[in-house]
Amino acid sequence: MKPLTEEQKQQAMDIAKRIDICVKESGMKKTEFYEKSGISSANFNYWSHGTNYPRQKKLADAAKCLNVSVQYLEYGDEQTKKPTAQGGELISDLPENIQELISICLQNPDFTVLLLDLAQRMQNPPADPA
Repeated sequence: MKPLTEEQKQQAMDIAKRIDICVKESGMKKTEFYEKSGISSANFNYWSHGTNYPRQKKLADAAKCLNVSVQYLEYGDEQTKKPTAQGGELISDLPENIQELISICLQNPDFTVLLLDLAQRMQNPPADPA
């Protein structure tokens, strides 16, 4: 595995701090959070010390357990703290690869535009000039 950059280390530590705050706000004990989220105390300690960066699946599990958005855990934006529901489902309920794609799109609006354009072209391919 590639070593983390200083920015990634800091972001992992920030995520752990936000999780800590959310656990306290929820009234849960840390052990209860570990049990409900399926995240081990060892994994959490790696994030807290900037040793490892959490995988999207683990972020989604933590967000779901704490009833916050993955985006809030990653970036700390209070406006995105509550999870987004669409069709009655939370983003954290979506497959991991879709969550990663959503995360990339949130970080890069230009990519989002290109991806939507590609999807539209695939749905409505040009007529075959035969």
